[in-house]
Amino acid sequence: MFDFLSQKFSSLFNQLTASGKLTQDNIESACQAISQALLEADVSYELVQLFISSVKKEAIGHKVPSSIKPGELFLKLVHAKLIEFLGGMSAIDFSFQLPSVVMVLGLQGSGKTTTVAKLARFAQKQAQKRGKKRNILVGSVDFYRPAAVDQLQQLASTVGVSFYRAQATNPVAAAQELYVQYKQGGYDLLFLDTAGRLHVDDQMLKELSEINVLLSPRYKFLVLDAMTGQESLSVAKAFNQAVGFDAGILTKMDSDTRGGAAFSFRYALQKPIHFVGNGEKIDDFDQFFPKRAAGQILGMGDLQSLAEKADDVLAQHKGTVDYAAMT
Repeated sequence: MFDFLSQKFSSLFNQLTASGKLTQDNIESACQAISQALLEADVSYELVQLFISSVKKEAIGHKVPSSIKPGELFLKLVHAKLIEFLGGMSAIDFSFQLPSVVMVLGLQGSGKTTTVAKLARFAQKQAQKRGKKRNILVGSVDFYRPAAVDQLQQLASTVGVSFYRAQATNPVAAAQELYVQYKQGGYDLLFLDTAGRLHVDDQMLKELSEINVLLSPRYKFLVLDAMTGQESLSVAKAFNQAVGFDAGILTKMDSDTRGGAAFSFRYALQKPIHFVGNGEKIDDFDQFFPKRAAGQILGMGDLQSLAEKADDVLAQHKGTVDYAAMT
């Protein structure tokens, strides 16, 4: 995950920290290199410019403690801004409130159905950590993709949760049927796989909106294919406007994705990323923590250690950094 950006950033910052000082020229050069890396990762031009501008703004007017190299300071600033753009420091371990209906949204091909099973497995594991057990029901109203319902039934068996096949073939009526089963069965959680299409269309959004009103789900997750880059933001905006959702789940983060979707999603939509899928197996599913992701982008070794060292030093020297003093 984030291998592309990690390689780009590591090369850049190894050069900066080795130089021992920053000048106006190599600051601009570094910012241009960061900008190019983010653009190649399919982050929008506007967001890249906003990121670069915020890094420069943060750096103006500070004095540099003698115990820290200017290159390390610049690395620290970029590290902090990465965390901010990816969601900030407030992320906590997520757990489902009970009882809850969980509505999972997304287009065909995004990995939505598999994600439903992964969410159910996550809820199981969270309960097991507390010495408890969850009574979970999963069901699908995705009648547009051949074998989608069969796939979820097989996945439910693999995970070890209950599955119900609605008799109705209309997505809204089937959702109501599943909800009745959930209530009558006394389940803790209902994970609902909703209808997807190959692209956003009015009929799909209308059906999802009706299901949302009918079931009043406590949680709505939008599943996005991380490989689609900027296109994923357009999809997210359409779903948000028509149905609304609480958080994003990025899939295929183990593939050749360049990480741009994760970088763009939180800042552009002001919604958190809660999970990432990084493989096809049920347990290839992790919570998303911005600080951890920023560390992965910078590389988990020396660069992150340098950023953390700079954090510690600056915490003891409150004040601002003057680039002019770095030359």
